[in-house]
Amino acid sequence: MPVSSSPFGEVVKHMAVHLFYDDRPKQLVLKKIQRKIRNVFCHQYMIYYFQFLYTVTNSQYSFWLVLNEVNATQFS
Repeated sequence: MPVSSSPFGEVVKHMAVHLFYDDRPKQLVLKKIQRKIRNVFCHQYMIYYFQFLYTVTNSQYSFWLVLNEVNATQFS
């Protein structure tokens, strides 16, 4: 199933709104989103998430920030 039509895709859309419209510093918003993803989804969804985040922010720093979170969090 394509990510965009999955329940995860709906969450990604919600997160995009947070990223673009939340007035707080972007890094704080990213941390909040990362915690939510880590608590709710499996490792494969984390992969989708950091690819999405890299695309929408066009920021290598954000990409590596999330990649490090994925690597530091082990899922079975």
